[in-house]
Amino acid sequence: MAQIGWPTERLVGERAAEAAWLIAQHAIALPQFQRSCLEFLAMAAREHLVPAWQPAMLDDRIRVFEGRPQLYGTQLEPDEHGNMRPHAIKDAEGVDERRRAVGLEPLAQVLARAKPQPVPADRERFEHDYEEWLIAVGWRARPESSSKQPA
Repeated sequence: MAQIGWPTERLVGERAAEAAWLIAQHAIALPQFQRSCLEFLAMAAREHLVPAWQPAMLDDRIRVFEGRPQLYGTQLEPDEHGNMRPHAIKDAEGVDERRRAVGLEPLAQVLARAKPQPVPADRERFEHDYEEWLIAVGWRARPESSSKQPA
């Protein structure tokens, strides 16, 4: 990417461009790589070389891993009953307008089709292990201990 920019269909062909998008979207254990991909992908979208929904989805994914609200509502999670819901959304009232601007359908349509997912038997343990993974791969920093010893 440093040499050619984002591998667009024009540069590498349809199959390779699709593969590049899938690699970027699923490289969840490589935060710096995903952030770098987002920069190149956003630039390609501004030049109308890739669909605008691609950087939107990657931006949402990065925001969720970083613990920030997403903008487009593309990242879903199961609630306590396994029904899919979006992770936190910044300015939820404007989400469908933002989705429309990048070529995504209304969020309600996505949620209506979303199939329930199994929930972890031990949700607390799952959440703990997930948080530890986020820290281990570099998405988040370990919170400072609130029980510091006096000097």
